Amino acid sequence: MGTQIETIGGGNTPVFSALRPQQQTGEQNETSGGFDISLFIAGLSQPNADTAAAPVSGRPDLSLAYSFIPSGLVATTTPGPKRSALQESLYQYGNDVGSYISTYEAAGANTGQVLTDQLNDRQNPQKAQAVRDIGTALQAAGKTLQGIEAVPSIVSSAHTALAESYIEAGIKLSRVPDAQSDQDFITAIQDYNTAAERLGRNYVALANVFSGAGVRFAPQDPGSVFNFSGNAGL
Repeated sequence: MGTQIETIGGGNTPVFSALRPQQQTGEQNETSGGFDISLFIAGLSQPNADTAAAPVSGRPDLSLAYSFIPSGLVATTTPGPKRSALQESLYQYGNDVGSYISTYEAAGANTGQVLTDQLNDRQNPQKAQAVRDIGTALQAAGKTLQGIEAVPSIVSSAHTALAESYIEAGIKLSRVPDAQSDQDFITAIQDYNTAAERLGRNYVALANVFSGAGVRFAPQDPGSVFNFSGNAGL
């Protein structure tokens, strides 16, 4: 295949760009003093480019490519009030889920580079397998979340949606390196981006349950992955 996969549709949405990258989020915190949830949601809401008849030009910048979980957003610095029974159950649940998410994040620290390498060398079987391995890890994270038994009823639907989103995103990502033609490759990326966007929204929805119930996590708590500075309401 001689055609280079570059900027899709001539727009501003890079390949694998469902969520804002962690580096940009950190820079935003430094300049604004907090995480801007409106910008985060806007990033999730970018429409997929219509590439059915679009030309392929300009190589995508995959340094802005991949971040499922918004990290570095913890703002809690003081202990919260004594928790009610419901808040305590949510607190314990949030720490359980947060520990699994943190484990996945740590294991996938070089994900962006893996995706970039495969995009630039699509015929390399080792690089293709590395992308499939990330997809498998996403699916495993979702299945691990599905295995959690102590899920408070108030968060049951949000928990189920998040776990299923991890699995769906993993399946879609695993299919990307198997695409043969340029158009199939673009379509596979779009399918993955749609799944990743859904994952991001379900993640925020779960964080909003904690916020709405008045549950906050200390910086050292695994559940702190769900803390957002500023208003996290949708």
